[in-house]
Amino acid sequence: MEEFLKKIQILARIEMTILRMDVQTAYRKTFLYAVGIVLILLAVAALNVSIYMALSESYGYDVGALIVSILNAVLAVVIIVIAGRTKPGPEADMAKEIRDYALAEINTDLDKVHQNLDAFKTDVQRIRSGFNSLIGKGGESSLGFMSLTPALGPLLDLLIGWLQKSKK
Repeated sequence: MEEFLKKIQILARIEMTILRMDVQTAYRKTFLYAVGIVLILLAVAALNVSIYMALSESYGYDVGALIVSILNAVLAVVIIVIAGRTKPGPEADMAKEIRDYALAEINTDLDKVHQNLDAFKTDVQRIRSGFNSLIGKGGESSLGFMSLTPALGPLLDLLIGWLQKSKK
């Protein structure tokens, strides 16, 4: 049972580790998306200013503003592409493998417990049928045991009733 509890603890710890890595990855992605959006907004603002200046002053200040806005747009696109490709590192794959192993081990242990419970149930049924044959339920006792000890009958009936209740 102690080994089973250790496996449950390992599973809980690895799930927390995976969750922590997923949150960190989401945080990084969100931050990079936010930076990209800010740069796109700057590019749009600079593009607006450059178009305005190009139209108002006939090719003076506008060329510089246009170049700055193009650079901001390119930089924003690069950052957004990098943010989209951000994935958890190899430690996340290792953590998921450990989780899968722990789950498999726990399932194996639960199967063994189920088999033990089935064996216990069979043993209890055999004991009950043995008691029934001793006290003569469903026919006369083959040993004549109840005729020798009449006070033992109610006691065995109580024991059999208790076993039936515990089975349910």
